[in-house]
Amino acid sequence: MDLRRIEKFFKKECTPEEVRQLMEWFRYQQIHQDQEDDIFRLWEELEEEVEDLQFSRDSKALLAAIHQQIKEENDSPIKIEHTEKAGKRRGAYWLKAAAVLVVGVLFAALFIYTIQNEEAEKVPELIVLEAPVGIKLTKVLPDGSKVVLNSNSSIVYTEGFSESKREVTLVGEGFFQITRDPSRPFIVHTGNLSTTALGTAFNVSHHEADSIAEISLVTGKVRLGILSKEGIKTSDLLPGERATYQSATGSIQVGHFDVQEVLAWKEGVLYFKETDFRQVVQRLEEWYGVMITVEGNHARTKSNDWSYTGRFENESLDNVLTGIGFVKDFNYEINGKDVKLMFN
Repeated sequence: MDLRRIEKFFKKECTPEEVRQLMEWFRYQQIHQDQEDDIFRLWEELEEEVEDLQFSRDSKALLAAIHQQIKEENDSPIKIEHTEKAGKRRGAYWLKAAAVLVVGVLFAALFIYTIQNEEAEKVPELIVLEAPVGIKLTKVLPDGSKVVLNSNSSIVYTEGFSESKREVTLVGEGFFQITRDPSRPFIVHTGNLSTTALGTAFNVSHHEADSIAEISLVTGKVRLGILSKEGIKTSDLLPGERATYQSATGSIQVGHFDVQEVLAWKEGVLYFKETDFRQVVQRLEEWYGVMITVEGNHARTKSNDWSYTGRFENESLDNVLTGIGFVKDFNYEINGKDVKLMFN
């Protein structure tokens, strides 16, 4: 046995592995009297030095009781033996008794320390999945559910989820295929809107800049929960329905959606359907990871009449801009990540 390691434990300097080794030693080794005496003396030396021990209250109370018993024995008016030899025997007896108690308390403290550290090690870790600009990411989650993240999107969840529910927080856009588990509903949080499902497939789009979230249900059933000052309002969606939630007003509208328009992105298809100029630019920037500026007479791009419909499957940015520019009458320049649209 290494007393230096016990001293490190008293001072809370042991690593978790060193604590485990001490536990093993106390559990399986027979402690001799001289070792017990050494441990007790070490405790006495460190008693005043070490104050912030997890078991300090119990250990100090026990040690005080031991000291009191020794003092009472030595101060007792009834003396059976008065020789120096007898005094030494009596002192050795109480030293051994105290050491035995100290060893017991130390073992208990080691056990508590180990349990507490093991529980601390079990704290779930936060996992962050992020699809950078211009990149899409597909991931199978711990429960077997599958998520496809669109460009410039991310989700956060605890490792392994909890025993009662599966929760993720989404920023951007993601398509979820949920593994059925009635005992643990799957919840996607987007701002103050939550989407709860058991076993289903749905798309969630949430861009904070627009203050709009869209939930499009493909199969199964989901329940929307909207957090407001009045409490939580719920609304159910059926397959083929899409809910559009505006956080600025707290309103929600439910209608049907075009599956190709909503889900084309996860198949590598850039799809526009009566899309206005601002949304076209935003989609292109996120899809290809570029920054777009506009020059020239582009006042008509701000008109409510400006819209574009088109479909591009795994096409380069050059080809996409050629196609849109031909219809909308603009030229363009591509310089690395910088793109310039020039209207006449």
